[in-house]
Amino acid sequence: MKHITSKCQLSLGQSLITFIILNCQPLNVLQNNAFRDMLYNFELSFKIPSEERCKTMIQESYNWTKDHLKELLKLGADTINVTTDLWTSCRNDSYIGVTISWLDQEMKLYEALYS
Repeated sequence: MKHITSKCQLSLGQSLITFIILNCQPLNVLQNNAFRDMLYNFELSFKIPSEERCKTMIQESYNWTKDHLKELLKLGADTINVTTDLWTSCRNDSYIGVTISWLDQEMKLYEALYS
């Protein structure tokens, strides 16, 4: 079995975390045999991160995104539009979604999920 570089391992791990975050996947997807087989078919030497490592990577991603969003808002948002959405699940769990949008000086639209 060939070995992959640490840079490649890191890149694949970040891609996995991006997939989990953007598709709202539960972390137990890491235990799904078909999912693991798919990952190994893409790169046999990829070491799938543990659930704990994935939690850490998700937290790091959140922190980076939060800081990046703060900078974007400082630099280019004179006025921010806030939208909320409230709902209750079938199990009677309550949720709120808060989105923000703004235009920068070049009239480029930015949108972000705030909560």
